[in-house]
Amino acid sequence: MINLLISLALIYVIFVAAYRMLVLAGAPLHSKNAKVNLFFGNTKELSETPTTREYILVAVEAFAFRIIVYFASAFALALFAANGESLTISGFVDSWHQWDASNYIRIATGGYNFWLENGEPTTLVFFPLYAWVIKIFYFFIRDYDISALFVSTICYVGGIVYMYGFVSLDYGKSVAKKAVIYLSIFPFGFFFGAMMPESIFLFTASAFFYYLKKHNWTMVALFGMASSLSRMQGILLIIPAGIEWLEVYKPVKNLMERKIKDFFCSMLVLIPVLFTAAGTLIYLLINYLVAGNCFKFLELQESVWGHHYEYIGKAVTTIFNYLLGDHYSANMKAALWFPQAGIIILTIGLLIYAANKHKPQYILYLTAYTIISFSASFILSGGRYMSVALPLFIILAKLLDCHERGHRAFVAISLLLMALYTAGYVFGKQIM
Repeated sequence: MINLLISLALIYVIFVAAYRMLVLAGAPLHSKNAKVNLFFGNTKELSETPTTREYILVAVEAFAFRIIVYFASAFALALFAANGESLTISGFVDSWHQWDASNYIRIATGGYNFWLENGEPTTLVFFPLYAWVIKIFYFFIRDYDISALFVSTICYVGGIVYMYGFVSLDYGKSVAKKAVIYLSIFPFGFFFGAMMPESIFLFTASAFFYYLKKHNWTMVALFGMASSLSRMQGILLIIPAGIEWLEVYKPVKNLMERKIKDFFCSMLVLIPVLFTAAGTLIYLLINYLVAGNCFKFLELQESVWGHHYEYIGKAVTTIFNYLLGDHYSANMKAALWFPQAGIIILTIGLLIYAANKHKPQYILYLTAYTIISFSASFILSGGRYMSVALPLFIILAKLLDCHERGHRAFVAISLLLMALYTAGYVFGKQIM
């Protein structure tokens, strides 16, 4: 039943968004029925350009919030420490070195061949950009863990600034403020300060959307490549870039009207759009150079981490079976299956609601992002992955922008859950 419901929801969302995309591209799909045209119509949003002072203020607030989260985690460590055990700086840093953090530090330390298990370079399943940037800052900081925390913090601040910028340009400052707040206090938003690649993906993806809105195609190509070097989902940015290209240059309309010159001029702009995939190609090349197989990471994901990719409906059904069944303890359910089940319900619900209300750039990207993030046979990090699903927070911010009670309720619940999951993470619970 869950599989069927998810399939129907995704078919509806993709159909509506794809139809609107074709209309924006100039395809003659207008109906004689006014209600149909209204349903598929392109909604106009408020566009505002932030001032330099506002950007600086957003950066300061983002940095202050990240420091507050660090202090709160230190307070929790001190409060619940064993009798007579004091909290040291080293102990605090170690508390943020959990789960996959070790693998990124290993890559930063000596590359993909530095750590072998049974002769296999198991760290190949992790994308390289975050580790590379850690390595750069290590030459100044001389400590890999602290370098990782520094990179995460700075990238989070930069990502919030860029996100505030492009959402303001598309929806206005009020929605932009709520969007960056919702993203920051998301129950798994503490990962933006962890030794994980969420912050660097936030930075590169937000910058990508900002320059996409500005139609600065060179920067779109560079940040698109950087995003696809930081996370598997980065290659999906080719979707909003392609749709924006269709909307701006209307190649379909140019072909139909036989404007051949305009059509070929638009094809030149398609080059930086496709360049978004360059990061993924570099990652595949690294797999080949290290292991002689471009897709070695898929083999290692199954042999070492015990999961493979399957249809999202089946994967989500498994999550609910684990949540409602007796397979796992209450601790595991609270740490993994409860939040992932709640997040997928929230995301699918918002996609259905927003399919005809928001730009297809955001809808189709979020749909593809959700499918990729929830298509593993044994999903452990769905909450972490969705913490960087930027359109999710934009849709939510737009929805609650005129509902103050809903806004306050969401903030209160999200902050409470973030506090709980942050504490659980630094104490080594199975939150990954």
